[in-house]
Amino acid sequence: MCAHIMHMSSTLERRFRAALKVAIALNKDVAKALGKSYRTLHSYRDDTRTATLDVAKRLSQYLRERAKAMLKAADALDEVISKQEERNG
Repeated sequence: MCAHIMHMSSTLERRFRAALKVAIALNKDVAKALGKSYRTLHSYRDDTRTATLDVAKRLSQYLRERAKAMLKAADALDEVISKQEERNG
């Protein structure tokens, strides 16, 4: 099987890395946003600890902010992809 590999422009590479960084939420980032430790997050996930209403609100806000950042990153990436496709004809 033959694989076709196209090299991305440096702008596309930068946008791709930026989008990937936004897409990958690290547990430490979530913990920081919630004001909780990494271990506490695992306790919530494993159902050995129950989150308060305040923590649930902070998680909701964090998720909304991440969603906005992801949409912005996707739009920026799509813009560069379209330009690259136009150049490649």
